[in-house]
Amino acid sequence: MLPDDDTLWAIQEAGQQKLAQAGLLQYEVSAYTHNKPSQHNLNYWQFGDYLAIGAGAHGKVTTPEGIFRYRKTRLPKDYLAAAPQQQARLGLEKVSNDDLSFEFMMNGLRLKQGVPIAYFEQRTGLKWPLLEAQLAPALAKNWLSLKNNHIKCTELGFNYLNDVLSLFLR
Repeated sequence: MLPDDDTLWAIQEAGQQKLAQAGLLQYEVSAYTHNKPSQHNLNYWQFGDYLAIGAGAHGKVTTPEGIFRYRKTRLPKDYLAAAPQQQARLGLEKVSNDDLSFEFMMNGLRLKQGVPIAYFEQRTGLKWPLLEAQLAPALAKNWLSLKNNHIKCTELGFNYLNDVLSLFLR
């Protein structure tokens, strides 16, 4: 049987306290640091592009035609057999405009510091006012903060991140 919500929350708080006592600062939902955040991880969470290199790898690229995700053959033996012929890539899929808002927020709101609003337009090609209807309930519940052209979850919102993100699903 799984622990109840109160027990799980107590475990969460105890874990965060131990990490803080060890001098680690949380910069993302599942990442802590002594010094500075991983630049590699920040690129994902700030909705940057990345290449898929190696068996089972996933990539995201932005082109004038849109944003595309792809993956490489999962099994190393299949990857090694396909790579010399440039055939290891599978499933190039365009991210639909309906999914872009959710994907951007799913990544950017993982960060404790959030992301600049300008990233939304720069990295999705969509206009910020498109989000007004989804933002309103989160702002009213004090789940999100919009200050200095920056969006982030409040402490309360970070605790309810799945609920916050569900507002951006279409």
